[in-house]
Amino acid sequence: ENSAWLQNFVDPFLESPCTHTDIQNSGWGWQPGTPDFKSAFENVILGERPCRGNAPPASLMEHEVVVDYTASGYQSFYSAANRDTAKQVFYVVRRGKACLELSRNACPYTEAELSSLTATIIQTEMAGFDINARETNRDLGRWGWEQDSDGCCGFDLFSPQALKHWTLFIDIFHDEAEAVNATFVAEVKAKMNEYIDMFLAAFEEGHWSLWNGNNWTPYLCEGAMYWAVTMW
Repeated sequence: ENSAWLQNFVDPFLESPCTHTDIQNSGWGWQPGTPDFKSAFENVILGERPCRGNAPPASLMEHEVVVDYTASGYQSFYSAANRDTAKQVFYVVRRGKACLELSRNACPYTEAELSSLTATIIQTEMAGFDINARETNRDLGRWGWEQDSDGCCGFDLFSPQALKHWTLFIDIFHDEAEAVNATFVAEVKAKMNEYIDMFLAAFEEGHWSLWNGNNWTPYLCEGAMYWAVTMW
């Protein structure tokens, strides 16, 4: 699994040409050029762009997104920027673990670094989860799952972002988190199942949120797909 993932979805970008000069970069509209995929992936994984001559940080904890994630007071549910930071940190750990598992040469991070960051992630996300929390922007201090006050749908435009976050967490950190607190992991799964049941009920009833063909339909289906891919 890790071998296929790295080979097909990570390595091609890291092995692509370094196209960071003005003449190579893609411009506006009709201007020619090639996007700088390589340095973009380097920046996500390493925290810098070696192909542009910039040395990566000396340790995982100096990676820019790791610094942001581990800063005092960070909460992954607080804003879109914080949610993106969490996704990037999750990805860095995912790729680092896969590299070590396959005994590849020149893995950027050690097992000790990844284990330490994993422990921090689990504690941070445990603090941001409450199985009884429902409403985004009202259940302050916890992940919300819907805009409950609109009286609409249960599974609504706020649900996919929570499902994306927690399915990624379960996919990457399930075993370590379960070893720390099995009840927490079970509650995360139960909360996701609760909202997937709402999604299925809306489908069966022909609710407009899934059947009108408007902007709700693909976005809500995207949220359900995160759950299906992870849990099936």
